[in-house]
Amino acid sequence: MNYPKVLIIGESFHMESGGGITLSNLFEDWPPDKLALIGSHRTLKKTDTSKYKNFYQIGEKETFLLFPFCLFQKKYSSGTIITNQKFADSKLINLSAKRDVLIDIYLLFTHFFGIYHAINRYRISKELLEFSINFKPDYIYSQLSTRELIFFVNQLIIKTKVPSAIHIMDDWPKTINAFGILKKYWDKKIDSEFKKLLSYVELKLAISDSMRTEYESRYGGNWLTFHNPISTSKWVPFQKYDYKVEQKLKILYVGRIGTANSQTIKHFSKSLITFMYETDVEFSIFSPNYNEEIGLKLKKNKNTLVKPPINHEEIPNLVSKYDLLYLPLDFNKTTNKFSKLSMPTKMSEYMISGVPILIHSPSNTAIFKYAKHKNFAYLLDSLKSERIHEALIEIIENEETRKKHGRKSKEIAIKDFESKLVKEKFLKIFL
Repeated sequence: MNYPKVLIIGESFHMESGGGITLSNLFEDWPPDKLALIGSHRTLKKTDTSKYKNFYQIGEKETFLLFPFCLFQKKYSSGTIITNQKFADSKLINLSAKRDVLIDIYLLFTHFFGIYHAINRYRISKELLEFSINFKPDYIYSQLSTRELIFFVNQLIIKTKVPSAIHIMDDWPKTINAFGILKKYWDKKIDSEFKKLLSYVELKLAISDSMRTEYESRYGGNWLTFHNPISTSKWVPFQKYDYKVEQKLKILYVGRIGTANSQTIKHFSKSLITFMYETDVEFSIFSPNYNEEIGLKLKKNKNTLVKPPINHEEIPNLVSKYDLLYLPLDFNKTTNKFSKLSMPTKMSEYMISGVPILIHSPSNTAIFKYAKHKNFAYLLDSLKSERIHEALIEIIENEETRKKHGRKSKEIAIKDFESKLVKEKFLKIFL
């Protein structure tokens, strides 16, 4: 197979803690010498370096803050990294809790006064440009999420004159300025800069059909949909076939508890405290946030178990032991703006497992609409305890519906997300 050379900006090959694979597994079959990665020290920390032979770490030559904020900026070296070496230096230092608090204060302050986007800068250094040109890419690929990346990718496209592909995961253009006294100014400016970048881009990719439709209307051009593909062969030995619920309905959530879903998870967990039925309910959460404040609070709720994340390879076997998989998104206005066009990457893995799925989210989200259209999951668009209880009772009482959803989700996953088919389609657009 003649694979094109792709220069990837800001993305990495890694497993989400306790959950699915990031969308970079679309490049999984590419030979390592056909891929190069430009990323920060944080990107390198979570990268499977066997996927690359070329890695450039963005550091002090490419990132800078305006005075006086630069006085507090932590310095990281720039340059080509030999990816088979072990890293033990400052490039991989974890931030302390105190430093995390200072960063939160800094972000709050700079966003409120409308200076964040003015003081944070990326530039194309001589070394980075040489790295990019010497690699001789056929395409530049990036999953944008910040104004700095818009500028960075835009400049690299212009300087290298290489065709590009932009892949959007969340509707961050709508939420990049959630607050601040200059919100309207920055909304307008970043929208203009994003549209300018898109005018140079050959391949415009979205994570869902809802996003594709919205972005074609909002930004113009032809957009293609690519979601997280799955290797069905890895899941088949563990797929669900027994849909009986004995004395306890066992519910599972695997993944992060964060800004996109924490409030809904808290409501769901709290509702179980007052759930009274002849069949008990047990809600298990495997999350990297298990020992943080949110995880410790959830652990106190009756019927909720919060555990450390497990290796991705163990997920299929774990999932098969449960009766219901929980997929939540938050209902607040800001979060909904950000996530309503997205598709959680774990969705396709949930589907191929054959375990019935409960999607708990606003009805305007892409995942809710997709599941409603395909009719393969239970849908819940309310945070009220009585509605949650009603949904659980319905799930418990009807084995045939559980079986129907489980079988249907497997069929759709194979049709829409089978890795071999999706990756062939993905490769074809670059050829």
